[in-house]
Amino acid sequence: MLGPMIAALVACIATLAAVPPDPDAARAAAQQSAERDLVTQLVPAPLGADARRAMAAALGLGTTEAEAVTLLDARYQAAIERRHHDAERAVRARIASSHRLAPATGALEPQPGPELVAVLRESAAWRATLASADAEWVQGLADQRRSVGPEGPSMVLVRRAAERDGMPASDPLADVRLPELIDVAGLEPAPRRAIEEAMEPVLARVAAAIAARRRTVDAAEVERAALLESWGPSWRLTADLPLAAEREAALGRIDARVRAAEAPLAAANREATSTLLRMLPSAAADRVRDRVDRLLWPWLGESERSLDAAAHDAAAASPAAVAEVIEAARADLRTRLEPTRREAARRAERIDAAAEALGDGAAPHEAAAVLALLEAESSLEDVLARRRRTMREAAERMRRAAAGEARATELIEERIAALEAAARMAAWRQSGFDARREELRTAAPGAPADGSAPPAPAAP
Repeated sequence: MLGPMIAALVACIATLAAVPPDPDAARAAAQQSAERDLVTQLVPAPLGADARRAMAAALGLGTTEAEAVTLLDARYQAAIERRHHDAERAVRARIASSHRLAPATGALEPQPGPELVAVLRESAAWRATLASADAEWVQGLADQRRSVGPEGPSMVLVRRAAERDGMPASDPLADVRLPELIDVAGLEPAPRRAIEEAMEPVLARVAAAIAARRRTVDAAEVERAALLESWGPSWRLTADLPLAAEREAALGRIDARVRAAEAPLAAANREATSTLLRMLPSAAADRVRDRVDRLLWPWLGESERSLDAAAHDAAAASPAAVAEVIEAARADLRTRLEPTRREAARRAERIDAAAEALGDGAAPHEAAAVLALLEAESSLEDVLARRRRTMREAAERMRRAAAGEARATELIEERIAALEAAARMAAWRQSGFDARREELRTAAPGAPADGSAPPAPAAP
């Protein structure tokens, strides 16, 4: 009796499993998930009870200040709890009208109109309220301190500002995270605390720059949405060329303002990083410089990282004797590349400085400035070529060791091919730099080879 019942149950389950998923249900689930994520992004959560306790402990507050912390805690909650609920509710109600799910990406894309304007205004207002409450909370805690804690107020604010207001940046310097750099330094608690204490004013400027950038971006996005609302839907379909150009220029100015908002944060991070490096002992400073180099110019070490990863996998796929040789070559390669790693970063830094001096304006550029950039780029290619030759030698050694091991050989040969491709690209770039230098020499007959202007003729 039990056998037929089990068989029937199995058949029922198989039938249900064979039913294809409902595309409407899948889309609805994706929409709901995307909306939840977007609401969280537009209306970031206030500090929770655990986070507030952790901040108080980080600043050195304990049982002696418990009563004062409790009063500050109540004030923080009173300032933001109801406001957070209202902001979240207002945004959630409008999110389906202000955004549309893109089938190709599964992301919610903003839709111009009054609802988008309302959502962005609500988000900006809430962020301002939250930033003010966070700052008052941290300052209140700092005022109650009777002893030094593991962190100072400005470092706590930097962490909170990055969590609340951080966003991706096109300028790598604006993406630098100071707390991570201090972690990388690997200092003991006492010297770390002394350095953070000395950096308080600089860190305060970083925290302020993070929040200021977000305010600028929020205001720009509200302005953009309000313009698009005022122009109406599908305005491009009927706008004549002058009107379309005028409106596109207005949108372009807003985009430029958003990009420019990165500059103060990048400058604050540069100042803070330089200050940190000056205060660190040599070994710790080297660790921080290496991390900064990887953040600013990640592409400099891409070939090295790829070859190292391939060598690791090749060793894992090989017998012990072969793996030992590959690992030895891998360690030797890291040692041989170390002297040129920092040099490559210095030359990349010179390229950035030359590009900044050249400016973003349209050609023609001053010949001396163009030549300085070309020389900086060519100089970097020279050191990268030396690094590639070192990597190629190591890879050949690994390939010989892996002879007869199909998978290991395949992994190493793929990296050798990649190094060859990189060398061809480098040759193409160097050829272009040479051609641009030649064009500078022939563009103005009689001009000095360094690109500077020829002397003016004597007056009659």
